Amino acid sequence: MMFILKVRGILNMKKKLFNLIKIIISISLIVYLFYRYRDDLVGFFQSTSPEDINIYFLVLAALMHLTGLLISSIRWKMLLKMQKVEVGINYLNASLLIGIFLNNFLPGSIGGDAYRAYDSSRSKNSSWPKAITVLLVERGTGVIVLLVFIIVSLFLGFTLIDFKQVSLAVGILLGIGLIFTIFLIRPSLLRVIFKIRFMKKAEEKFQIFLDAFSKFKSYKKEMAIIMVLSFLMQFNVIIHYYFAALALNIEISFLSLLFMVPLVLLIAMIPISIGGLGVRENTTAYFLQMMGVSSTSAIALPLLVLILLILESIIGGFFFLARKPKIFS
Repeated sequence: MMFILKVRGILNMKKKLFNLIKIIISISLIVYLFYRYRDDLVGFFQSTSPEDINIYFLVLAALMHLTGLLISSIRWKMLLKMQKVEVGINYLNASLLIGIFLNNFLPGSIGGDAYRAYDSSRSKNSSWPKAITVLLVERGTGVIVLLVFIIVSLFLGFTLIDFKQVSLAVGILLGIGLIFTIFLIRPSLLRVIFKIRFMKKAEEKFQIFLDAFSKFKSYKKEMAIIMVLSFLMQFNVIIHYYFAALALNIEISFLSLLFMVPLVLLIAMIPISIGGLGVRENTTAYFLQMMGVSSTSAIALPLLVLILLILESIIGGFFFLARKPKIFS
């Protein structure tokens, strides 16, 4: 018993240390971004007045956040319904906003997905295994779709970037997507995991997860719709970047963003920062300059995207305070 407690203590210390490292990396990357582009930022604020910003496209860029939120809620609702769990769309919208808030301001161990699982597990006919399984399927379909977008984007921009720079990340993502697809088609294969000696004792506890995962196999039509919604989610992010660029009067083609944004999302998924903060902004500026965008515009666009994301997160923060979830008390 003492040994188990010591192991748990060590794991908790490692988790806290890892979260601290991610916070330091995020702050360092943001500081580096401002330091590197300090002259460009000064020049942007000196040469740009409120009249120079296209409010019409700025509003459209902000609306893309709401559109993405709605698509994500519909997808989440459909997946929960496959588990015989009925939840209102407005409730899920609020949960997603809270998740966005937690992903951007808190360490990953108590981040958005943990809250979303907790929130949906409290619904009628729901449970922790069902809630977690739904989120795994949601994330898995998102990875598969992102992979498709990345393959397309690499064909569109192969002359702009050395494939070796992203080949490892793409390979890992391809492997995860392939494994997830196989398990989604044949959930029974998950039982192979429990043939491992130290996993045999856990088979009975995880049986409920396997049962919940197996239910998705009988909803082929609904899963096809889920994939379509996942495509719309990814495409919506690209449109968001495009409207943000138009709001700042940045001359960049939609095809260029179709190449760039999936790669930015992929690199931001690397778990070295809080919610991709710092990684996303530096990567966006880097790719924009590679495509001939001026350094002033290259720093302005990711900062605008970050500001819009923070505003959305603040809304989630209000919902978080209103609900006062017991899991964080």
